[in-house]
Amino acid sequence: SVFQRLLIRIKVLGLLFKINPTIVIVQTHELLLISLIHKLLKKSKIIYDVREDYKKNIQYLSPLPGIVRFPLSRFIRIKERLCAPFIDQFWLAEKCYTYEIGFPHNRSIVIENKALVLDKNRKPSKTFKCLFSGTISKYSEVLLAIETFKEISKNLPDSELTIIGQCHDLRLLKHLEEIEKSNKNVHLVASAYPVVHEEIIEQIFSSTLGLIPYQPNVVNQNKVPTKLYEYSHYGLPYLVQRETFWEQKGKELGGAISIDFHNPANASFLDNLESPEILFHPNYKESETWESQESLIHSSLNTLIP
Repeated sequence: SVFQRLLIRIKVLGLLFKINPTIVIVQTHELLLISLIHKLLKKSKIIYDVREDYKKNIQYLSPLPGIVRFPLSRFIRIKERLCAPFIDQFWLAEKCYTYEIGFPHNRSIVIENKALVLDKNRKPSKTFKCLFSGTISKYSEVLLAIETFKEISKNLPDSELTIIGQCHDLRLLKHLEEIEKSNKNVHLVASAYPVVHEEIIEQIFSSTLGLIPYQPNVVNQNKVPTKLYEYSHYGLPYLVQRETFWEQKGKELGGAISIDFHNPANASFLDNLESPEILFHPNYKESETWESQESLIHSSLNTLIP
C-alpha cells in the first residue's frame, strides 16, 4: 500500500542518519529522494545502481491499469532526471541504458549482470530437461517457450520443462499454474516474489537445453538477459530467436542455437545437441564473467572515497 511504502522510506531515512554512510548505493528509484536528503544534510555520496529501466517496467510490465501506469512511469523518469545532478555515479546494468535513459555519460559506468565463476560441474538429468529461467512475463515470451517445448515433446515424449523465476503478472502466473496442472511434464517454480538465485543455478546445471525465446520489443530489444551469460558460461546449450541481437551475442559467447520460435516444427535443432562441444568455445572469455566487473566497481568507489 502507499502507506507501507511511505513507512519504508521513513525507516530507511532513519537508518541512513543512524549509520551515516560515506557512500549510499541506491538500487531503486523509490529511495532516490530520501538518499538525496541525506546527501544534502550529511554530505554523503550517491551511487544510483540502475538494474532496470524502471520507467519502462512500470509502463509495459506492471499489472496496474493503464490510466495509472502512464503518469506513474513518466513521474519516475522526471524524478530520475531531477535527481541526476546530485548523483555522483550511475551504475548501469545494460549498455543500452547509456542512450535509452540518458544519464550523464561522464558519471555512468556499465556494470553488466554477467555469470559468476563457479567451481562445479554440470550434471544433466537422464531425462531430457528444458529450462526457462529468469523474469517471467509476456515480454520474455514464456508462452512461446511452452509451445516450443510441446514440439520437442513430439520427438521426446518423456522430456520435461521447468519454468523458474519471478512473475509480477498475477494473471499470467495463474495461467501458468493451470498449464502445470494440465501437463505433468511442466514444472513451475514461480511467484510474485524473487526466487532464490541458487535455485536457478541448480536448474541450469541439471538441465539439457535452455529456452530464450525473446522477441524484439520496446522492453528488451537491446538488453542481454543474465541467463544468456549463465547458460553460455555453465555449458548449457540454448535456443535463441534467429536474426536477432541475442543470436549474435549468443554465438559470440557460445552455446546458442538459433531457430524461428514461431515455426519450430520437427525440432530439427535437436541434432545440434549430439555434439554440444561444437557449440561452445574452448575458453570462455574472462571479460564476460561477473568477476571482470569487480575492477569497475572498485574504481568507481575509489573515486568517491575521500
